[in-house]
Amino acid sequence: MKKLILLIFSVSFCLPSWSQITDLSDKANSSLTCVYEAVGLRNAPGRKAKYLQKINFGEQVQGLGETSYVPSEKKTYVKVNLADGKVGWIHEYLFLEDGFLGVVLEKARIYERAGTPTTITFDSFEAGDIVVQKSIKNGWIFLTTKNRKKFGWVKKENLISNRIGDIEAASLWEKAQKLPEKERAARIAQIISKAEQNGSAVARIMQGKPALPTPEETLEEATKRKSPTITRSTPAKPLPDSEKSSRKMELDVWDRASGKYITEIIETGPATAIKQGIKHPDPYYAFHPSLPPGSRVRMDIPGTKGFVELTIIDKLEEDNDAIIALSPACLMSLFGTINPGDIVISYTKSE
Repeated sequence: MKKLILLIFSVSFCLPSWSQITDLSDKANSSLTCVYEAVGLRNAPGRKAKYLQKINFGEQVQGLGETSYVPSEKKTYVKVNLADGKVGWIHEYLFLEDGFLGVVLEKARIYERAGTPTTITFDSFEAGDIVVQKSIKNGWIFLTTKNRKKFGWVKKENLISNRIGDIEAASLWEKAQKLPEKERAARIAQIISKAEQNGSAVARIMQGKPALPTPEETLEEATKRKSPTITRSTPAKPLPDSEKSSRKMELDVWDRASGKYITEIIETGPATAIKQGIKHPDPYYAFHPSLPPGSRVRMDIPGTKGFVELTIIDKLEEDNDAIIALSPACLMSLFGTINPGDIVISYTKSE
């Protein structure tokens, strides 16, 4: 009797696997983010170990540097510490190292490899998708939705918000979709109203609009704004009538570096998102109605004592009501939203 020998070849493709992304075996004390809807924390490695509690999608735990491979399951478990101090074991496949929650603000095509055009897929992340985001790699970001239904790389310029208000609004919107039809519409209307009050870009997405206002909408909104209130920490010097403006004031500012007072101009006004795909080496750039390109300005970040320096790269059109205009990526980086409202800039008065 002849024996039939079946040879099975294992073919390895170049496409990235989830295991390559989630290899946590040598990542001591790393931050791990749950990418599944409900994951069990257990008192020992393995599914037969005692269940301690549930870990939710997006919840972060701290790796303790200990791993254990369970041969019967062919799975690796990692020992972790939860925010409440509870210690246990989790299956490494269900977590993403150094990940954090975000919301996709515009449709983003998925690639299987970062920076490789031939790995483009037919799948996309949609506006409003809640994702876990991994750190940027050469201008690309790795994203995954809940339960890994969609995962892959997207180009950095696709807008992703990490603002808590945007994540909460998107989460409520997702839950509202599962409500009975009679209750759904009213609940979504409430979510939209609250999101608009909080300046969340997700409010526009829920209404079927792009997260970024169109130039026409931006200009219309700017013209409706009342003259902004000037924020100051020292009394302003009176200006001659010829120099008076609702947006300008002259005041003395203490310069810690020189130990002297210097005269600066403070301007406050609405920020206009600039949609053009402008490439510039300085990540913080702005448009201004009067300053020449190349000027450096200081912009105070509302609610904090911090500030950033911006480079003016172009002038605004004369009929643009915005005092300063920033790119969407810049607005998101500085404020966590593309609708920050009024902003304040200052620059040393030229003699």
